[in-house]
Amino acid sequence: HAAISAMLFVPGPTPRLLVGVTNRADETTPAAVFASEDRGETWIPWDGDLALNNGNRQWAHALARDPGDAKLLFIGQSISLLRSSDTGRTWKYVFGDASSFGQGVRQIAVSPLRDGRVYAVAATAFFAPIVYRSEDWGLNWQAVYPLTSGDNAVLSVTVSPSTGGVWIGLYGRIMRSIDQAQTWATTLAANCSFNSILQSGDVLHAVGATSSQDGEPKLCFYRS
Repeated sequence: HAAISAMLFVPGPTPRLLVGVTNRADETTPAAVFASEDRGETWIPWDGDLALNNGNRQWAHALARDPGDAKLLFIGQSISLLRSSDTGRTWKYVFGDASSFGQGVRQIAVSPLRDGRVYAVAATAFFAPIVYRSEDWGLNWQAVYPLTSGDNAVLSVTVSPSTGGVWIGLYGRIMRSIDQAQTWATTLAANCSFNSILQSGDVLHAVGATSSQDGEPKLCFYRS
């Protein structure tokens, strides 16, 4: 069956829990995103007929919302991005389209400073690491390739609520940019795939997995 790929809580007059789904083989889906308005008891399609209009083969690798505007939501697909300004009732492609192919947009982060900046991290169809940057709340995007040939995907991203600095998690390291993704510096190198990073106040949390000598995955957790 299709796998749950992302979860997002959207506050408002009608609070909703959203989940995105991705395929693991040849599955189809009635929607790329589902919503629950009763704490997960029941679910309804919430992708504006995106999947239905594309052969039931559209997916949502990542979900995000603007911390200052709960109506503004984002979907990350295989290498494309969609934007909604009405809490997800309708969606519009703002980068790529339904046929764009890549390894997946892993995570999207909207700057909490209300400066219009949005970042999305992914890998191209040829496994090149990529960061997308928008400076107008996701209406227009620029692709940034800041990393070395040894990197094959960017797994996670977060934005500092105090400085607007950007952190990204990769296989084996965490990097930081203080100039809106123009240049990058490694702040942590470790045997870990950093699948999730979160900035909470002045503390950065990073969680991922590593392989032990017996080949079993082990949790790794770092805090700065």
